[in-house]
Amino acid sequence: MGAFGFQALGALIGTAVGYLILKNIPELGAWRWMYATAIIPAVIVVFGRFFITESGHWLLSRGHVDRATRETARLLTREPRYPRNIKLAHHVSPHTAHHHGYMALFKPENLRATIFASVPWFLQDLGTYGIGIFTPTILAAALGHKAVHARNLTDLIANDQLAAKGAALIDVLLIAGIIVAVLLADRVGRIRLQIWGFIGCAVGLLLASFSAYAQGSMQLVLIFAGFMLFNFMTNMGPNAQTYLLAGEVFPTRLRGTGRVLPLQLPKSVL
Repeated sequence: MGAFGFQALGALIGTAVGYLILKNIPELGAWRWMYATAIIPAVIVVFGRFFITESGHWLLSRGHVDRATRETARLLTREPRYPRNIKLAHHVSPHTAHHHGYMALFKPENLRATIFASVPWFLQDLGTYGIGIFTPTILAAALGHKAVHARNLTDLIANDQLAAKGAALIDVLLIAGIIVAVLLADRVGRIRLQIWGFIGCAVGLLLASFSAYAQGSMQLVLIFAGFMLFNFMTNMGPNAQTYLLAGEVFPTRLRGTGRVLPLQLPKSVL
């Protein structure tokens, strides 16, 4: 789950990079530089992927006992060396070395896990992406300095800079939420955190909706408080826990397939 926290860190850094680029290159083509900044870390990650150990569980489920033993030994390498010897038993399974595709997720023995992994993830993504896309625009308008009708390039860049500042403040709560999730996932439980997170997200959006009936500084307080609560609770609960649970409720041979399915469904709908 700690690795998942880099999603929140990336959101904050991406917002900061966007602001700095707009500040130094106030042009319509600045978006090209924003996209270009991701090339270097992407290349580093792709290169590093070649040196990551393969899943011993997955290799074993495919019948590759020798490779599974080697990869498990690599994963457990430490000083002093423990365990000294690793020997995996060959387990004959009717599913070994067979890939059943996505339809396997809808078989009776896997359907409950598929529903359990997909439905909360779908609902969570509706909120996260639905709100996240419009967060900068809403915050910029709420701050009171946004040009409603941009008359020139200066107004357009100023609006984007204002939106980036507000979004960066909100994104800090994403990092706080994932830290709490890491600390509580094993102690409190994934499902309980997921439930509390959904409730907290609803409360946050309800709080932000009250801003429509407020004026002045109170309106700004309600919007920021609601959005900050939403971001904190979504990363403490559904955003982190749905990702974690999808990799735990399926058997090893379907774990990758089961995780990919809910990743694709919400985005195709949105």
